[in-house]
Amino acid sequence: MSFLLGLAGRAIHDEGRKGATGKKYRDLEPRLGADVPSICRNILTLKMAAIQENKDWLLEGGPAHRTLELYPFVVFNLEDSGKARLWTVLKVELWNREWNSREWWTRYIVTLDVPRPMTGEDGWASPDGRALKTALHKSMDKAVGIFLEDLSLSIRDLNVAQEKMNGHWLYCWEAKELNVKVLRQEENNLVLALLADGTEPFSGITIVPKDFPEVRVKRTRNKGTQDPDPTSK
Repeated sequence: MSFLLGLAGRAIHDEGRKGATGKKYRDLEPRLGADVPSICRNILTLKMAAIQENKDWLLEGGPAHRTLELYPFVVFNLEDSGKARLWTVLKVELWNREWNSREWWTRYIVTLDVPRPMTGEDGWASPDGRALKTALHKSMDKAVGIFLEDLSLSIRDLNVAQEKMNGHWLYCWEAKELNVKVLRQEENNLVLALLADGTEPFSGITIVPKDFPEVRVKRTRNKGTQDPDPTSK
């Protein structure tokens, strides 16, 4: 199995940007000059070297029965607070050897940093780009790590209780309540499967900080009742 990195980039998403306000944000995009595919490639190369014993994985080139193509990109999600949250997305597609059939695809969606203004000394588009580089490397490292873990089929255990979480999700201007399943609770993060129609996972795997949900309500599997999480805000 080989890995190919596709072209990708960055975008500023604001459901309400129009007129002069929209132009202001669009003008910022050239200043967000992080080379997202190169960052992903470097992280993937290092992590692949650590699992070199798996001879079926090739970064590029060589014979392969199937190919995983990777499309890394970032989205700056403008929220109703006026700040923007950085989301790192790694889209993965599995193609057959003839490249005429896409057999599977998913996304690994990560946000680990706090929302920031787009401009200003500590903004995402600040001249030195320090905040963006730090956050991007951290979230891309997480996305690639979860992707490689998912290949071993050790992360998608959906036999866990369903919950409701309210937060500013990717592409959401306002906070929105979604049904989720918590695949894993890490020291600082939650690894989630977001559910469509309350049953089937969609959008792949999402990783958010533990303080990301504005409201978190747990649901027991047996009786279907809901009990507020004592850690909820």
